[in-house]
Parts: sequence; structure tokens; C-alpha cells
Amino acid sequence: MKGQTYVIIAVLIVLFLFLIRSTFITQKTPETFLYENYLDLRNELTKTIELSLLNGESVGNNLDSFISFSEDVYAKRNYVEDVTYSISTGTTTRVTIKIYLGLENSYFNDTFVVSRTVYS
Repeated sequence: MKGQTYVIIAVLIVLFLFLIRSTFITQKTPETFLYENYLDLRNELTKTIELSLLNGESVGNNLDSFISFSEDVYAKRNYVEDVTYSISTGTTTRVTIKIYLGLENSYFNDTFVVSRTVYS
């Protein structure tokens, strides 16, 4: 009977520890996902510019295609996305991008510049 008591106490302790652990696991808020999605969008826009320049393709056309694609993806997740850009070329290509990404009452609004020189 004494051994059974120890087994029951051990099971209760394990259950208690499991309950404590589950209460301290942090849940990601929609704002956390918003920030992660904003960073993903910004990084993908930068990659689109870099790959376009390296491959000798039209930066404007590739940005338009990617923006259209990302708007569809984010719309399915109930995000509001607005991306505008301007391109200045010369020895260095400079792309100024304005991003608005919103979800419910939270949003990110940012402007950044991607400046790249490609040597042949």
C-alpha cells in the first residue's frame, strides 16, 4: 500500500507541474504576427529588388508582380496592405518604398530605401 501512495503522489506532482507549465507558455498576440509579417514583407521586397538588378530584369515590373501577389496573400489573412515605391536610376539604383500593413486596430507604416550598385 505504501508503494501505491508514492506512485499516486508522483502522478499528482507531474500533473501539477504540467498545469503550471501550460499557464506560463506565452501566446503570440496578433500584434506579434503583424510585426513578423511586416518584416517578411519588407525582406521580400528587398530581395525582389536585389534579384531584379542581379538578373538585369525590370525592378518596377517585378515589384508590381510581387506587390499584387502579397496583397492577395495578406487579404486572405484579413490584413490591409498598401505598398508604393519610386525608383531612381543611374550608376546606383535607389528604390524608396512606403509600406502600410494593418490588422484590426494595429498597423505598421514605414518608409525605407534600398540602394544598390550592380557592376558588370
